[in-house]
Order: sequence, then structure tokens, then C-alpha cells
Amino acid sequence: MGEERVFVATLSKLNRLNHGNKFEVIGSKSVGLLAGLYSVVQKEQRIMHDKRSEESFLEQSYQTLQPMDPDTARTVLVEVKKILDQRGVIFFLRQGTCLGAIRDKGFIPWDDDLDLGSVIGLHGFTEEQVDPVIVAFKELGYYTKLGRYQEYLEIALMKSNIRIDWTCYRIVGDNIIHFPGVPILFT
Repeated sequence: MGEERVFVATLSKLNRLNHGNKFEVIGSKSVGLLAGLYSVVQKEQRIMHDKRSEESFLEQSYQTLQPMDPDTARTVLVEVKKILDQRGVIFFLRQGTCLGAIRDKGFIPWDDDLDLGSVIGLHGFTEEQVDPVIVAFKELGYYTKLGRYQEYLEIALMKSNIRIDWTCYRIVGDNIIHFPGVPILFT
């Protein structure tokens, strides 16, 4: 509201200064339309800033490795499960997330992300399903970043300051390859 008033006041001042040059006096309806347009432009700029902030925060999260808030992590994990379940994607907990679930019956106190995995070509999961799932995450406010590698797809997700690393492994021969290239027998 305040930005719109400032913008309208600036337009009125501009009209007074430029009247008689190449500009005509802008009527109140035009001012309203321009103020609405300004509001849309401001919203787009905020969205772009938020995306840069989200990407920056994601990259920073890999550097600082701060522990997750367990309550927020639990809420995000439940939402992620719901999204994947709705799209028929079978997934498993991996790395620290799996260890915490088994050993600690929760999250490891110093864990910095949620680690999930899926296997492309298993349980009907195909690579073509990944992009629509990413769109579903975006629609629910997740920042997403997709990396495509020879042996796997790496999808980094971020919401509520919780990073989710979802790796979709390709079956190569009779193996899936886990970074940094360790074959895991798959027969």
C-alpha cells in the first residue's frame, strides 16, 4: 500500500513536471493501472530476489552444515512423503536420515539435511516422472535444483530452512552407483 502511494505521488509529480512536453496528464484510472503494474513488477522483483536468496541459502547450507530443527524437519519430511506418495514415487531414507531413524528413532541431533533416495527403473519409477514431481514441489513453495549425472539424478530441495537431498539412482548393469562411484550390487 505504501509503495503504491509513493509511486502514485511520483507519477503525479512527473506529470506536473512534464506536462506540455511529450506527456499528457494521467487520469486517476491510468494512475491506478500504473500503480497496479508497479505492484506486479515489485512482486516479480521480490520473487526473483527470493529465488536468489533461496539458491544462496541452499549453497550456504552446504558450506555451514548447521543442524536442522527436528520439528521443522519432521513437518517437511511428512510433506515430502505426501508429495511423493501422491505421485506413486517409492523412496527410502538414506545416509544420516536412515541412521537416525533406525538408531535414534528420530533425527541425529547434528544432521543438517534430509537424505532420500529412489531407484529409476524399480517399482515403475521412470526418469520422466522426475520433472513433474519437481513441479509439484515448486508449487508447494520448495526451492528446487536438479543435477543430471551419468549414474544418478540429484535433486536438492529447500523449504523452511530444511535441505532435502533426493537422489534418484539409475541401474547401471546390475548396480546402482552411490557417490563417489561405489557400485552397490543390485540383483
